[in-house]
Amino acid sequence: MVVVRQESTEIESIVVRKPLELLQKGTHHIFIRLLSTMLSFLNQSAAVNRIRLNVSRFASSASKKAVQGKDSRPIILLDVDFVINMLGCPDPAKLWADAVRYPKYITASTGDFEVCYSKTMVERINAWSEVAYIRWLTTLDTYARTDLAPALGLGSFKVAREVGVSKQEAAVLNAIEAGPDRLLIWIDDDLIYWKKLHEDDRALESSETFRRQDAGIFNRPNTVLLSPCYGLTSEHCAFVDRVIADPAITKGRTVCEFEAIGRVFC
Repeated sequence: MVVVRQESTEIESIVVRKPLELLQKGTHHIFIRLLSTMLSFLNQSAAVNRIRLNVSRFASSASKKAVQGKDSRPIILLDVDFVINMLGCPDPAKLWADAVRYPKYITASTGDFEVCYSKTMVERINAWSEVAYIRWLTTLDTYARTDLAPALGLGSFKVAREVGVSKQEAAVLNAIEAGPDRLLIWIDDDLIYWKKLHEDDRALESSETFRRQDAGIFNRPNTVLLSPCYGLTSEHCAFVDRVIADPAITKGRTVCEFEAIGRVFC
């Protein structure tokens, strides 16, 4: 019992003294998950109950902080292939007049690959990072930040998912972290297919993942789902600019830009 009390006191000290520091680092969700695991091994003592109360308050503080101050800035989840990388587009110059192939191969976990991109598009994306939080949500994962971004001149954006987490599940977790009132913009060429799968009742019956997404993404208020075909266009970027400038455009509803803007060549 003495050991339990000592361990509880140490953990309780962490909960009381560290929450603001962890919130500033953006790791509150990791902290809560680890702490909950630790608590499962402790007895139901008064100290443990106080810890659980602090965890609850900590989670509540995280939710409130998400819609206050700088953390009220929108979150943009950004894919690479057929979003930034226009390789495969029949005529990239129709998307951006300055579209070029990067002269070297970019490294990724699956091997080196080519990139066709636009410096103007890169400038538009970097401008978003001044008023929003951009997070990589791509199969490149950390390579997008360590290899692709420096090569193309993109900012050092954080990675939106942990190892072993699917893109769809990561989007849900980011939406939960953002809270219901914060603008979330998800840009991925596969969104149009995932959305159709989500709306297919037969698929829903066999897909627990998409049942979870129902509450997380596709019916989430204050959400923009943007699905390009071969890459972001100037029209896409202008649309994102308008939404960031006036989040009321999405207030209380989900805005899907698939066909009108996103499927230009399809």
